[in-house]
Amino acid sequence: MKDGRQVIRRFAPGQDGRGFRRDAFAEFAARYGSHISGAISILQQMQFEFPRLGVSHIEQMRPELLFRHSIPFCVTEETFFQARDISSSYLAALLAGHTLALTNLDYHLDGVGPADNASATAKKIDLVSGTTYALRMVYAAGRLLSETGNADRIFRDVFDPISGFVILRMYEDWAERYSEDLLAHPEERLREYLNSPASRILASGYWELMARGSFASHGAAAPLDLISVLRKLRKLRQIVDEIGDLDEDIRAGLITVPILYALREDEGRGQVGEAIRVLWRHQRNEPDAPDDDLIAHVRKLVEEAGGFEASHAEADSVWRDACKDCAESFGDQGSDYLVLLDIKRAKLEFLSKNGWRDQVTEPSFMK
Repeated sequence: MKDGRQVIRRFAPGQDGRGFRRDAFAEFAARYGSHISGAISILQQMQFEFPRLGVSHIEQMRPELLFRHSIPFCVTEETFFQARDISSSYLAALLAGHTLALTNLDYHLDGVGPADNASATAKKIDLVSGTTYALRMVYAAGRLLSETGNADRIFRDVFDPISGFVILRMYEDWAERYSEDLLAHPEERLREYLNSPASRILASGYWELMARGSFASHGAAAPLDLISVLRKLRKLRQIVDEIGDLDEDIRAGLITVPILYALREDEGRGQVGEAIRVLWRHQRNEPDAPDDDLIAHVRKLVEEAGGFEASHAEADSVWRDACKDCAESFGDQGSDYLVLLDIKRAKLEFLSKNGWRDQVTEPSFMK
């Protein structure tokens, strides 16, 4: 037991990844469901001047998406502030200004959208509606925070460094799509991708944003040791998702970790790079023609070059480093952050046993 709460059992490599994720999310839902439901209720009750935007807003109210993005805020509140009455208003503002504002921009700038059977995603809306909605959500976040008297700090310490980075990173990805220059010098590009503070490997920021938001709501700054662990969690998440999303990413013109590892190992032959060039030329010249065979060929070459296995090893290394840092810095106090790391490691285990393919349908924990 921890502070009267049941400690979630850690993930052990080799166990059922999907089962662990399901059980861990269910534990978090039981613990924080009422607080998260309160934030969702605040968002659902928002009024819009024009009905069309109101309809778009309701379409984005995917409880599973908001639940998963809320967990780090709730964990931080309880871990560092022993909060039993977690502020639904602060949480709603963070969800509005980051999760709801940026999700559809990500879909359009990445060139891909959510799977139809993915409960933990927002519904893709058209670009103009999505952009308008994003602006409206940033305004909504400011209004909610103005009621708390802490808006300036959260915009300065939370939204600006995290959401601002994510938006600019999405734009850079969009500007570089289908650039064959990205296929050259794979060793150098891989090193930069894994280590640069401006890399898209840090493009998923909601863990850090939510933890920073919790501290900012109490007028404090998050400890640097915690920020370091959360940065590694961001990196872990990106690598794991890039393994599962290879088909969608390469179709969208993105070069990700499995591709970079495969390009490095295949550099002497050039088969992986040439297969990608053929695919991209096909998409430019015949954008509506089927490309499944070309995608399958790229995937096969990536697998043969060890791109998935190398990415798996990198993600596993990041997980181990982050767990070590978290345990050394926070001891038992950081147990729930270790579970957040384990949730991504469990997905990695599932991917390794499922042909490096994702399976997005999972039970919903927010009713």
